This record gives sequence, C-alpha cells and structure tokens, in this order.
Amino acid sequence: MSISPFSSINPVVKRALLACVLVLWVAGGAHAQALPQRDKVSDDSSLPAHDAVSALLPDTPLTGEDQPDAYLCTSVALPKETMHISSFQAVATSGAVTSLMLYGCKAPAEDAQIWSCYMRSPCGAGREAVLTGWSPDAPAAQLPEDVSFSVGAGTGLASVVLQVHYAQGRPKGDAPGFRLSMIAQPTPYSAGMITFASDFAIPPGKPSHRVTTSCCYAGFEPLHVTAFRVHTHELGRLVWTERKSKEGHSRIAEGDPRRGQGFSALSHKVRLLPGDTLTTTCDFDSSSRKEETVAGADMGQEMCNMFLQVWGENPYFMVCGNNQALVRPEGPGGIPEGAILSRVGGSDWQPPTPIGISQNDGTHIGQVPGLTKGEGDTLWVLHRGSKPWDAATFFSGGRAEHITDATPIRGPIMMQLKQDTGEVLQSWGDGKLVMPHSVTVSHSDGALWVADVGRHQALKFAPDGKLLQTLGQANKPGHDTAHFCKPTSVAVSNSGDIFVADGYCNSRIMHFTSQGDFVQQIVLPNGKLQVPHSIAADDCANALYVADRNAGAVRRFHMTGDFAGELSRSWDLSAYGMTYALTAAPYGALLALAWDPTAQLATLLHLDTALEDNSAGSGILDSWEISGLHQPHDIALSAAPTAATMGGSRTLAVYISETAHGRASRILKFVIHSPAVDLVQAPRTRLADIDLPDLEDAVLGGGARGGGAAASDIERAAAQIERAAEQLQRLAASKELSQAQREAAAAAASAAAAMAGTELGHDLNLGGHGHWTDDIQGTSSGSVRKAGAAVGKAGVAVGQTFGLQAKPKPKGVGHYIMLILAPVGALAVFGALAIFLSHRMGAWPPSGTSGFTPLPTRDDYLVASPASGATLDTSRLKSKEDDTAEVVVSRQVDLSKSVRRASAAAADLRRVAVAAAAAAAGGPA
Repeated sequence: MSISPFSSINPVVKRALLACVLVLWVAGGAHAQALPQRDKVSDDSSLPAHDAVSALLPDTPLTGEDQPDAYLCTSVALPKETMHISSFQAVATSGAVTSLMLYGCKAPAEDAQIWSCYMRSPCGAGREAVLTGWSPDAPAAQLPEDVSFSVGAGTGLASVVLQVHYAQGRPKGDAPGFRLSMIAQPTPYSAGMITFASDFAIPPGKPSHRVTTSCCYAGFEPLHVTAFRVHTHELGRLVWTERKSKEGHSRIAEGDPRRGQGFSALSHKVRLLPGDTLTTTCDFDSSSRKEETVAGADMGQEMCNMFLQVWGENPYFMVCGNNQALVRPEGPGGIPEGAILSRVGGSDWQPPTPIGISQNDGTHIGQVPGLTKGEGDTLWVLHRGSKPWDAATFFSGGRAEHITDATPIRGPIMMQLKQDTGEVLQSWGDGKLVMPHSVTVSHSDGALWVADVGRHQALKFAPDGKLLQTLGQANKPGHDTAHFCKPTSVAVSNSGDIFVADGYCNSRIMHFTSQGDFVQQIVLPNGKLQVPHSIAADDCANALYVADRNAGAVRRFHMTGDFAGELSRSWDLSAYGMTYALTAAPYGALLALAWDPTAQLATLLHLDTALEDNSAGSGILDSWEISGLHQPHDIALSAAPTAATMGGSRTLAVYISETAHGRASRILKFVIHSPAVDLVQAPRTRLADIDLPDLEDAVLGGGARGGGAAASDIERAAAQIERAAEQLQRLAASKELSQAQREAAAAAASAAAAMAGTELGHDLNLGGHGHWTDDIQGTSSGSVRKAGAAVGKAGVAVGQTFGLQAKPKPKGVGHYIMLILAPVGALAVFGALAIFLSHRMGAWPPSGTSGFTPLPTRDDYLVASPASGATLDTSRLKSKEDDTAEVVVSRQVDLSKSVRRASAAAADLRRVAVAAAAAAAGGPA
C-alpha cells in the first residue's frame, strides 16, 4: 500500500487505475428508479448573505444530449480573485436529472461552453477533485462552520466544472446545477475529499458479493470526517468504510445506495490520524443477473464509490483506486510547483525573544534544538535556557561521553506557542532535562517525546509536563540494548512503536514496543550511520526516514515486516552540506533541512518519497536556499496563517530553529506559496522586517572586541545587503502603499543602501586604520571580490528600482548610488571590480549630471533626538523636488573619521528602516 503521484506508477497498474478512475469520473451514475419531479430552488431560500455564484448547465443544445446516459459538463465562471465556497445548494429544474457533481480542476478539459464528458475526466491538466455531489431525494449536508473549499486564482483548483448525468437524456433547455455561496475571506479550516473507486467484476447469481479497496492516509496533520456519499448502480445494497488505527477497526460511514446518493452528515465525530488505513466495501446482489457484471458507467454495469468529505487546517484530496492512493504533491494543500519561500516577521510573527543571563522565565528562549507541530493550531518549542551546548559541555578524551554539568536546567524550557503569532500558551520543564536535543509529538496520544543527550535518555511527557515513560539509564551512557549514548531524536509509529536515534556515540537506531521492550537495532548494511540526527516515521509507507547528518544523506529503512530494519533507499544531499532535520510533508512527501557551515547557507529540500530505489533520480522535488541563519537545527511544518496570502488558498508555514554559539538563537518562520499568487497576497514585506546587515556584528566581526573580520563575515554581510535589496524591490512594487509612501520608503532605502556600501568599503580599506591591518589579514581576495560584487549588484538593483519610484527621476537614483558605491569601493581592495560591474550594468560613468537631484544622504531625511529617536521628515523629501544643488561625493566618503563610525552606521541603518516603516504605515514607529 503506498501513496504515489500518478506519473510514477507502473504502466500495468496505471491501466487498471485508469479504468477505475474513469468510472469515478462518471460517478454520478444511474440507478433504475423513477425520479420524482423537482422544483427549482429559489435563489434566496437559505443561502447566507455572501456572494452567490451560479454553477448551472447552459441551455445551449449539444449533439447527443438526448441519448441515454448523457454526461454533460460545463466550466463555471468564477470571480477573478480567490474565493472560498462555504455552501452548496442543488438546483434541479426537472425530474430528468440523475445526479449532479461539482469538481475542482487545475483547468477544465475543454474551453467549450458545454461538452460531453462520458467516460472522460471533466478536468484537463492535473487530477480532478470532487467538491460535492447530489442526487434526487438526497439529504442536505453542508460544510461545517469555518470550513470552505478554496477555488480560483492562486489555488490548486483554479477552475470549477459542473457535471450533469441524465439517465434518459436531457430534456430540451434543462439547466440544472448548484448555487454556490462564496466568501472572499478565508476560513480557519479547509475542506477536502477522499474518494474511493474500484475496477472489478461481479459474478452472476450471487446474493452477496463484496468489493473492497484500501488506502492509507499519508497527511502530516489530523483530518476530520464530516459527511459522506455512497454510490452504486442497481445491484448495490450497502456501502461502508472502516478505519484501522491503533485502537483497532471501526466503521466510520455506512449508506444504502437505494436511499438517495447525496452527501449525508455523520452523526458522530471521526478524526483521522496520519497512518490510519481506510477500507471501503460495497456489497452487491447479482441474483438477477445471468452474466458477469463489470465496473463501468453504463446502466448494465456497476460502480463502487465512497466519498468522504474531510476538513483540516490544510486541504487534502486523495483518490483511492484498487488499493493505490493517487495524490498530487503539488495539488491543494501541497507544495506548489516552483513554490516560493518567504520569511514572515514583524508583528505577524513574535515568538519568545532570545534569553538573557537571568531571563529563563518562560517568555525567553536559549538555544532551540527542537520544534514540533502540536495539537490544533499550536507549536511546541524546546530550548536550553541559560545552559548552551558549547565546547566545554562534554569532557574530552576518554570521558567524552559524559557531560561536565549534569545538573538539570532551571526554568521552563518547554513552550507551547500559537503557530500563527508565536504567543506563549504554556511553558514547563523546570529541572526535568539536562541537555535536550529534540522533541516529537505522538499523534495517537498527543504526548511529547524528548531526546536528552545529557541524560542519555528518551523521555515521554504529557502535554502538561507530567513524565510518563523513560528509555535508557539516567546519566549512564552505554552501548548495549538497555543504554543510549547521546541520543538525538525519537519517532513514534501509529501503532505506538518507538524508534530512538542513538546518534552521537553509537550511530544506530533502536526500535522498541510501546511498552519499552527492545525489538531490533537498525544500522547501515556496510557500516555505521554518520550521526543519525533526526528521524521521522511514515506508517503508510512502512518507512523510517533518518537524517544521516555527517554523511549529508537521508536514509529510508523498512519499519516492520519481513524486511524490518533493511535499507530501501538513500537521498544524497551532500552537495547542500550536512543533513540536520526531517519533517513529514503533505501527501507522504518529506522536508529536509541541510546546513553548509562553510558557506553559512541553509537549504530546505522537498523530497519525493514515491521513488522506490536510487535508480529513479535524485528524488528532490524542489529546494530553497536560506541565508542569514546561525546554526539551524530543526524544522517543523504547519498551516500558514490565513492572512499570510491575503485571502488566497491556505498554504504552509515552515519553522526553523537555531542553536547559535555565542549569540542569540531564533525561531524563524517562512511561508511556502505559489509563484502564481500576486505579491500583495504573499506575506507582507515591511522595512521593519528587512534583515538589513548588522555591520558591527557581521562585517566588523569581533574587530571592535579584538577578533577581526573573517572571510565568512564579509561574505555573510554581502549576502545580507543583496537580500535587503531584493526585499526592498518587493516593497517598492507593493500595491498596498500610496505613491507618497513609496517615495518615503524609497528615500530611506536608498540612503540605507548607500550607507551599507560605504561602511563595507570602510571596513575593507586597509589604509589608515592601524589595528585593522592585522585583523583583516587572512581574509581571502575571493571573499573580498564577492563582497564587492554583492555591493555593486545591490546598489544597482536598489537604484534602478527606486529610480523609477522616487522623484525627480530623469536618469534614476541608481546612477547616484553607483556614483557613491564605486568610488568607495575604489578606495578598498575590491574597487576595480565594483567599477567594472557598474560599467557592465550601465550605471557608470553617469552622464548628464547637471540639473539632477543627487542621492539623498541619511542626514537629509533623518531627524533624531533623544526623546523621539528617529523619524522620517517627508516634508524635506518633497522639498527636494525643486532642489538642484549638487551633493559632493566626499560628503558620503569621509575616511578621516574613526572606523567606529561603522558601528554607529549599523544603528543608523536600523533607525532608517524603522522610520521608513513608520512612513509606510502612515504613523509613528
């Protein structure tokens, strides 16, 4: 049993699945009963006060529509923006309608106003998603409150198609369909559908013949079943679905297809967990048949369908056919093709602030080794308080397995946050852990498993902090089956089996029963794992995934069965550095976090787990580079806030934690969103959120404290400048800002970019600064050139962007940014390259300089006072429109001042950002 994208399926299996899915496409079906006359539903009978969209079959005639078993489709006109369907209402204008089906599609199968879709998918590109269905005498079942289907632009369901089935042909001019109640505001929860279909044959003369199909739910979050619909033709007697979970088998939905085939609300609550197996059974009576009955859409054929309407934080759609789960990893609720990773900050994400020496109070964090998605809309955070892991944490030599300070960490080091905002909901953990390394939630009971490298144990806690179970011996490292040595991670299967990555010393995986009894040890066939750092269990694939950190790889082992513990596949990620963390992604995929400490670059990778072996390619679906992190350690995944896409389809949020050495550790949040989503719908970028380079810390390095500027410091500063330029470009294009606000932001951004380049030039200039000559030695010329190129590129990018926004703009501000950056660079080692780059980009030398308003300096726009801090003087900005006075370059380049000016400039940069953000918001910072 597996979860697969359709393209990866064996051709023989694919043909069988196509047969059963074709049956599903016409699942409106026919059943040989007299159909009562239905009256047209009035437009205002019970619809909420939302936008109403008509999804009706046009009265345009179509050849063959009057023939038996006519299946007719039409594309529904949707609003241009993303909308959310909150309710459906069937409109049947005659008794001739057998059934109505509504599908969400990436694109319709045809552009025609109406077309025949008999034994054809109603959708073109991508796989269809059932939204709702109706048949005569079916009970009404609506979506729960705060649940909706997201459709239209910027979603995985850009189109909606109506399918109408007429068993005896369409009466002339008949126009049935649905009235859709839509809202622009996204709801807190998203609807989805799990659909069952089978390819089968029923022998004749059997009073009972059962057809079954099973699939596993391979999501990353719990789902809730709210309604169901059964469908067969005339031989069907009963259709039901059972769930197999840790608690055993239970029947969750059951219906008699002879009593109406619309959606019926469940009378009880059903919660599906990742790893639950769902089995649908159809019972047929073929006593009246003399010949075999096969699956198909014709009256004399049969169907076996169950539709489970589900909801969760993210949408989920799956077709289960012949025991094969067909999914779209890039579909609704998944990770879109070519997805963009955008950082969330400012007031949208305010997790606990980094800790101070005496601030371990439940509202501050130290090093953050562990993150995990909690129940509901929560995130668990595990930190080390005021006890970091550094070079002195463990003894050296023969006692390297023992921690130097075995006393438990004081203060609440386990925090539960609201995943949308970072607000602390509860915290605990005082005196419970010595040197925690990771935290994992068990979906089956909500418990938290912690790996503690200091105690050499794996510990299970209730959500309120009560200790429930321990594995390993406290403070006693060892190498047998009863001991661990610096364990790193824990994973729990749906059945309750426990897997512990016994990472730093033993480099193995230990498998236990839910009661703690040892089952087996898992290692590589030809040697040890190289620090198994993070593990994740996938019950549907019977797979245990291991982040083999120092090997830069992800390994997949069989969890149970005849091949338990055997290696089935590896992903080589060594090109991205060391593999630190794993987390389950939608539709059975996997996210991995890699970190290259030399380049100071992290990479988030989306892995395709449907590949069976290493011969099928790299297995990397997508990847995103992330700069500016400091020792990233763990990742978690959740639904993104509904506000993040400004009304678009709900997407995914990624959290990354840091275990930085000698500096503050953070919990950073990113949103994965479709490139088709307009920038105004993506997470808003404000100047206050832009990570402008902290020159004192990044470029000067430890210089002011006697340390010196390393090559990596300079490269990191250059990357920060470049990233700030990109973010400023996005802000300049924002539709949320007025022209005046854009001009104010442009002025401040231009000044900030100029100062960044100027100060970087100061720091790379070897002449006249005494002690800096020694500090800068050892910095490679390559890193200096890279820094110069980045400054030049950032200056041109910002200049060209804001040259089109700010006034006056005869030749663009970019000329004057480069007028400053290039001479500053010339005074430094990389000056020649900066001028060359400027020349290639057309910004050097400037021409026609008379009559232009030069680049404003920070003093032109900042008004600072001890009482007010820094504000942006927009009146002086406007006065510049008529100012033709020249600004001499030397005003920006004053090398006679102390190098300490660079430290002050870092603070100036941040004040500029705050001031510009205040102007953009229309009020004080």
